Amino acid sequence: MKKAQQEIPQSLDTAQDVAMPEGGNNPELKPEISPELLGMDNQGQAEQVDDDGTIKLPKTQVEQAEALATEIGGFLAMTLQGVTGRDYNLNESKIKDAAKGIAPCLVKYGLTDMGLIMSKWGVEFQAAISAGGLMFGIWSAHRKYKAEDEAAELEATAKREGVASGNQSE
Repeated sequence: MKKAQQEIPQSLDTAQDVAMPEGGNNPELKPEISPELLGMDNQGQAEQVDDDGTIKLPKTQVEQAEALATEIGGFLAMTLQGVTGRDYNLNESKIKDAAKGIAPCLVKYGLTDMGLIMSKWGVEFQAAISAGGLMFGIWSAHRKYKAEDEAAELEATAKREGVASGNQSE
């Protein structure tokens, strides 16, 4: 029985425990870092210098919010004009002026990054867009049917007046 106990090999976990010098830091171990990770680390530094060599200051939250509000305003203006087919004179200047007024509110609620906004409320925006599309379809159909009803009523009125005046002449 003692021979069987002696033949059992040691656990692989205990066999591989080797003391590392310098408190576990092996100077020979150099992890390989991908170029993408290195690029992410240096990304902020690369953005701080313009093409002409001048140093750019990072955008403030208000500037980020203004840029975001300008993009959203431009999108809304294009959508409104595309849906209605009318020009509401929403030019770039008017959108930027509105964005300056909207930006402090966006900063107050921490809404300066579109990625962050979409991660928090993307589903709600999707629901609002879907509901808005449905409501616009209903509104468009209602306008069409109302115009058809008014045209039919005018035609019926014209026929009645024409028949009444036609009966008198005959």
